Amino acid sequence: MKSLYTNSISLKLVSACIILILASACVKETIDLKHISNTVDWNPKYAIPLAYGSLSIKDIVNALDSTGVMKEYPDGLLYINYHDRILSQTIDSIITIPNQQFQELFYGSALPAFPPTDSLRYQRNSTYNFNFNNGAEIDSVNFKGGTLVFHVSSEFKHLGRITITMTTLTKNGQPLQFNMPINRSDGTFSDSIVRSLNGYKLAFNATNKIPLSYEVAFKNSMQPILATQKISINIDVRKPSFKSIFGYFASYPVIDDYVSKTKIDVYENVIATNAKIADPRINIIYSNSFGIPVRLQLTNTHTYSDINGTQPLTLNPSINPINIKYPNISQIGTTTRDTIRINKTNSSIVSAFNTAPQQFIANVTATTNPAGKSFNFALDTSRLNVDMEVELPMDLQASNYNRMDTLDFDVSDAVPDYDIVNKIAIYATFTNAIPCDLNLQVYLADENYAVVDSLFTVADQPIIKSGEIDSNGKVTKPTTKINQFIYDNKRAKKLKNVKFALLRGNVSTAGNGLTSVKFYSNYVLSLALGVQVDLKITSLKQLQ
Repeated sequence: MKSLYTNSISLKLVSACIILILASACVKETIDLKHISNTVDWNPKYAIPLAYGSLSIKDIVNALDSTGVMKEYPDGLLYINYHDRILSQTIDSIITIPNQQFQELFYGSALPAFPPTDSLRYQRNSTYNFNFNNGAEIDSVNFKGGTLVFHVSSEFKHLGRITITMTTLTKNGQPLQFNMPINRSDGTFSDSIVRSLNGYKLAFNATNKIPLSYEVAFKNSMQPILATQKISINIDVRKPSFKSIFGYFASYPVIDDYVSKTKIDVYENVIATNAKIADPRINIIYSNSFGIPVRLQLTNTHTYSDINGTQPLTLNPSINPINIKYPNISQIGTTTRDTIRINKTNSSIVSAFNTAPQQFIANVTATTNPAGKSFNFALDTSRLNVDMEVELPMDLQASNYNRMDTLDFDVSDAVPDYDIVNKIAIYATFTNAIPCDLNLQVYLADENYAVVDSLFTVADQPIIKSGEIDSNGKVTKPTTKINQFIYDNKRAKKLKNVKFALLRGNVSTAGNGLTSVKFYSNYVLSLALGVQVDLKITSLKQLQ
């Protein structure tokens, strides 16, 4: 809307100034100044058709909507669309695998005595708790990264070996197992083994529990085994990352009371308006590849207007909270998409948006597993995106929709000498197939923004009536308005001080703003513009 007023008016102003320059240039080209006296009494008049053109609403949108907020339905009805992403989360914001540390100690007091064969064997099974954040209970993990470090030290003065088996950590169906030789018999043995977790699967045999099996074997070196001597086994899981994970990921706030603010700039620079949009809409659009139930809750939903303040927007329980759909286990790796549509049938959106709002505001909370424990899964690529979209179909009624703007408009030297201007007459014929009454005014201001004149006098100010509309709010016939604007010498002289143009437009829909009308892309506003310039010349030097 801003661009329609600003650019249409500035086109007429600039054209009027250009014609003054062209008129003086035309005189000099028509007369051979070398063969006549420098003193004349000449009173020429030039009547020139200046411009004719028409713009459809679609043309205006394509030329001026640099932000792309104006869109078109298949039937040609226009709508304004404001779009914000309010949530974008990857799975690692919900579930991660922390580093882990386990330890096992074998004291001499637990070892049996050497048998007659001079070889000692001792076996032990242990279970460790694998910790996850937020109380998650995991069934299995497929790793894509991380390392497993085993560090073994022995105080026993015997040669031997230790075998460690992780029966539920498998790769290609084979459990992880390794033998570490104890190759020092002076009681100072220490060594480490490092394994990459890439490609391994870890299954838990109980809630976050993993079993390990140990076997210690010593050869008798004829040294005693003291009760305080020990083998220390330290196991570190470092920087683990998963390719896929399965289990219960707990109840966790994906986003907690985030304040979403969607800007609605169609009402910026509005002085006053009684605009009413017949069918405003808000769309909550999501895409989800988490295998997790997520509930989205909107609270404190309202609009805000500089003119009218805050207006609450009440949502029916049928649309808030929103239980976000998710893929089942047979659909792992796919994305579920849906749109929740907030409209006049399930909310108080009409009253909230009939206040000329600059913002739609909502507090947003999203929580996993809101109903309690359930089976969850995710890939490392899983993501949840939620977008907020404000959609304003151009089906509306408006009265006293006032906007102002300021343009640089220096015409101080458009004419060498404004004293030669007797009169400027501008003729404009408007043909309006847009369902709005248009009332336009341009104030001409000096370098201090003080108004020195207006483009139109009050009597001449163009009020262009709406095209005729039917009962469905569609234009069936354009209307025509012919205007004449006169600048005498006194008014023309004021132009030499003009530096800025203060633009003001007032719009009301048909029927004095009491009728809802629809704006289609093929609606047209046409303008035929002509100018007559009356000059008073006493010396050819005035044209130089």
